[in-house]
Amino acid sequence: MVEIALCLAVVGFALVAIIGVLPIGMRVQSDNREETFINADGLFLLESIRSGSRGLDYLTNHFDNITVSNSTGASTVYTYSPTRASDKYSNGSQILGLLSTPRYFEAANRRITTNTVSAIVRSINGSPLTQSRDGRDLAFTYRLIVEMTPLNIFPPIATNYLALGLTQEETIGRSNNWRLASNLSPNFHELRLSLQWPVYQQGNRLQIGSNRKTVRTLVNGRLVTDGVEGLVHVQPSQYERPLL
Repeated sequence: MVEIALCLAVVGFALVAIIGVLPIGMRVQSDNREETFINADGLFLLESIRSGSRGLDYLTNHFDNITVSNSTGASTVYTYSPTRASDKYSNGSQILGLLSTPRYFEAANRRITTNTVSAIVRSINGSPLTQSRDGRDLAFTYRLIVEMTPLNIFPPIATNYLALGLTQEETIGRSNNWRLASNLSPNFHELRLSLQWPVYQQGNRLQIGSNRKTVRTLVNGRLVTDGVEGLVHVQPSQYERPLL
């Protein structure tokens, strides 16, 4: 009996230690799973936007909504609908067109507005059970923020050839910098995706957790606006004619 009691005591101590470590192991596994989804989705969306993809209609199963707002206070929330409307998207091309909205837009009066594009996304990668609209409620969810900004390799002072007090050499150098920057700006953009998770419901509002992941790349080619829907897509094989 004494030996049995000692064995039970040893087993009890072991179980306490195992139970104490088990939650930590489960949390690490959950974190690794989320990181895997985030890394795969981030690279997939990065390449899809950079290549100007026009298909990928299954993305409608994964995007809850897309919000496009600007510095003037205007904001539009786009949601899914089988038929296209002013504040709806019905296929993958329209989703990628909204995500490709330029960070800066010059209006007719030459006023610059700053656009902010964000979306609530259900993981594109993962179990087949979460890939349809019926099973999407089980999918891992995160917030996506997209920034498409013109490539700028010079500080503003380096392209200001009209500044007072410049020597002839400085004027020529800054003029050449301005010409180079003017040719690069419409043909090269920096694409940055910020993924934030987890997303959870608290009352009537969505809350965003503290986890962050950023991926970025250089986009080469023109940004072409669709005259019918007004959406922007990257054209990798097309470039603006350089200034002479």
